[in-house]
Amino acid sequence: MPHPTGFPPLPAVAVVLLCAALLTALYQALFPRVARWPLVAIALVLGGALTVTLTILLSPTADRLGSITDLMSALKVVVLTVGLPEEGVKFLAAMIALFVFYRKATPDEAFRAALFAALGFAVVENSLYARAFAEVSLLIAFGRGIIASFIHSLMAMIQGAFLWRFAATGWRRWYLPFLGWLCAAAAHAGFDWGMLRPLAEYFATKSIQPQTVIESLPVLVIGLPAPFLVGLYLFRRALRLAGAEDPRVIAADADYLRRVATWHKIGNILIILGAIGLVGGVALAAYLSATGALQPPPAATGADLTSQELKGSLPLTLVVILSPAAMILGWLFRQKR
Repeated sequence: MPHPTGFPPLPAVAVVLLCAALLTALYQALFPRVARWPLVAIALVLGGALTVTLTILLSPTADRLGSITDLMSALKVVVLTVGLPEEGVKFLAAMIALFVFYRKATPDEAFRAALFAALGFAVVENSLYARAFAEVSLLIAFGRGIIASFIHSLMAMIQGAFLWRFAATGWRRWYLPFLGWLCAAAAHAGFDWGMLRPLAEYFATKSIQPQTVIESLPVLVIGLPAPFLVGLYLFRRALRLAGAEDPRVIAADADYLRRVATWHKIGNILIILGAIGLVGGVALAAYLSATGALQPPPAATGADLTSQELKGSLPLTLVVILSPAAMILGWLFRQKR
């Protein structure tokens, strides 16, 4: 997370807020009943406010990356300065929001409190990244506003499963929220662990040695997909549990089931379009690389280096990344209950 040294560009902040609003609306719409909006607002605002405090307390990212020399030092950094504190902020924001509605919030609202706290966290983090890369702030704001916010939500889905159980069992098993925080922190640390050492080496030397990638590969192969598989499974489970308890689903209300079927059809279309875009993007990248048309970005020095590299690589990268994102969104639409 970049260290705060100024206010991000206002257009980028607007884009980040718009992306958070879209994901908030999605997490509300996918469940049979919307969570009460005061709970949503408290979780979002606290998620952002506590993140501002965290960014002030943490040392700058460059200092933390500078201490990484191998996988074990990367693990120490990612656990102590990423996994535990970042998931702790989301945990605290969600718990305060639930405490306001103690014994009134339903299990599915407890689950979503974690998601909304994560989105509040992501608003601040994404805005800081947009400030750090001011020359491409709108692209960063949009890309991270959707993708990074969703990834933070994935970790929150793990925590939310424990909060669901906490509410469903009468708000008595106080160890469950803390266990959820630790599991979410472990997933977050595992997700970042394999990327951190190559990233630290790149920022230090502007290159990544093949040996570094080889050593990090086993961690990447496990750590990157694990939160997706676990988080999406738990999200699907939460939706199905909520749907099974909804009177309209139980009574097989025709109008409601028709609306659900429409969501599923749109999901199918998004999955197909995403698959076409992914295959087309990979094929285009392979063709441009084979013909030599895919040139590295122009050389730059100093502070402009990262921005120049981003400008040269973002268009094709966005195609390749947004295509699977559309497929995941389609899958989410198909889970509508």
